[in-house]
Amino acid sequence: MVTFRKTTVLVAIREPVTRWGLIQLIDSHSDLRVVGEADGLTGARELCTRLKPDVVIVDPAMSGGCAFVQDVRHWSARAQVVAFTGQEDAASVERAFTAGVTGYVTRLDSVAAVIGTILGASRGERCIGPRLAHVLRECLSGTRPETGAPPPAREERGTILRGWMQEPQAAQDTDAD
Repeated sequence: MVTFRKTTVLVAIREPVTRWGLIQLIDSHSDLRVVGEADGLTGARELCTRLKPDVVIVDPAMSGGCAFVQDVRHWSARAQVVAFTGQEDAASVERAFTAGVTGYVTRLDSVAAVIGTILGASRGERCIGPRLAHVLRECLSGTRPETGAPPPAREERGTILRGWMQEPQAAQDTDAD
């Protein structure tokens, strides 16, 4: 008999209503299972160490969020990180990918985009929600078609693209103790 293993998810979001809604959404998907939740990064760190989730969802805008993302694999070697945030600007996306997120979705992305990003990240695939497509378009084209504002500086575009194109660390089958 073949046993199917669900992707385990830890949700570390500060706002209780947002965290609860995200947990309900994730648990409603047949391939995903929430194994823990935290309202801060200290609790998330402890849960990562104990539970070894496949995916950690965090808002990198939380105080210390990017440093947390950089350190996640110290606590759970196979964990992939998905940024779930309200930030859509190029600098925030750059910081998150530079820190090591595998996926990035906003609070205004669709349910399908959120679930798709979590599932993709669990396979080690670089994923973004559709609301961030404009950031990558700006970086590639050097224009901001929606606003007509000046594009990000050439150096900033290069940094964002390098962060996006950098291969995420592959998920590992076992965790170091």
